Amino acid sequence: MHWNTSIDIYCERTSSAFLAEPLNFVSNLAFLAVAILLHRKLRSESYPAALHYLVYLIYFIALGSGLFHSVATFWTIWADVVPIGIFLFAYLGLWMKLAGWNGVRCSLGYLGFIALSLLLAKAVGPQKLNGSESYLGALVTLGAIAAYTKHFRWPTASRYMNAWVLFLLSFGLRSIDIRSCPIFPIGTHFFWHLLNAIVLWLLMTAALTKANKGGAN
Repeated sequence: MHWNTSIDIYCERTSSAFLAEPLNFVSNLAFLAVAILLHRKLRSESYPAALHYLVYLIYFIALGSGLFHSVATFWTIWADVVPIGIFLFAYLGLWMKLAGWNGVRCSLGYLGFIALSLLLAKAVGPQKLNGSESYLGALVTLGAIAAYTKHFRWPTASRYMNAWVLFLLSFGLRSIDIRSCPIFPIGTHFFWHLLNAIVLWLLMTAALTKANKGGAN
């Protein structure tokens, strides 16, 4: 596939024209809004550098996703998915540190996340969920994090549980986008952006609260 090959995988796009997905494009402003709010929040107090890097990644998520949904070529897919992938790994690492895990447990946590993601994606099969199968590992991992924080009575446990419920909903809506075309021509992918912006807010504010209470060095 050529780098400039046009990609059409969502209901809203009906041509290869620039900005043929106006709602999918504009809904990325939700990520930008979350990044700006978090950026301002981080400036008010002293927080670990990792939290600042995560906010920068949210900016890149907004930029990459906006680029893909405006141009929709093969190379812009990478601009879309790479910042998301880096954020997932970076946030998981921060969460494990906040949980007080040692190096061995963190390494096992990373290996488990990678193995789970690969196995679930392979078990479901490519494009069976409109590409959402690549996020199954993140969905299950966030559920495990929510259960862990509830079990150990973290003050932020409800935020993780709410984030998991919203992510589950957004995952479902992303997965049915193509199938919804006949009855909902505009598609459901824009909900993925809007709901996940809230998910990122919940995850980040939960980490901010934990870090502010001395959960990280």
